Amino acid sequence: FLIDAGGISKAIQCNFDPKFLDGTVRCFLESVRIKIRASPPHHQSSNGMVKRYWHTAVHMARSFLPEAKLPTCYWSWAKREAVPHLNLFPLCQQSFHPDGSTSTHWTTPLELFYGIKPNYQVLFPFGATSYFHCSEDGPHTQKTHESQSFVGVATGRSDFSNAMVFN
Repeated sequence: FLIDAGGISKAIQCNFDPKFLDGTVRCFLESVRIKIRASPPHHQSSNGMVKRYWHTAVHMARSFLPEAKLPTCYWSWAKREAVPHLNLFPLCQQSFHPDGSTSTHWTTPLELFYGIKPNYQVLFPFGATSYFHCSEDGPHTQKTHESQSFVGVATGRSDFSNAMVFN
């Protein structure tokens, strides 16, 4: 869990009664001081935080397609790119202190989870037409006199490196 998540989060937002998290899972969460936030008992459908986040991501993805003048076949790429954008948007966070006072400050989900400030230089216009270098075209290796640049549509960043993904 720690490797997949990239570290220990401060809270888990769930859409169910926290009594479902019991035994060794609860012991682990309590040992690393992860708070479990759940909807009130018998009112799980009232918790709209996750639904609101997804609704916002879908609307953002819908706006990506006409902005880039792309067809709907790029829909899954637009949704995939919307969520990392949302994680860079600042949110107002309220902190409660032991003396009973509260303070508010602006932060991002990325900063809350990983503890690092976001790098806004990784943003790019979704669907931008770009040229990329590729010395091989399938099984065919490009010759010296053949073009080694191809045109593509930038649809995201690689999950494995700091590279762009082109379609």
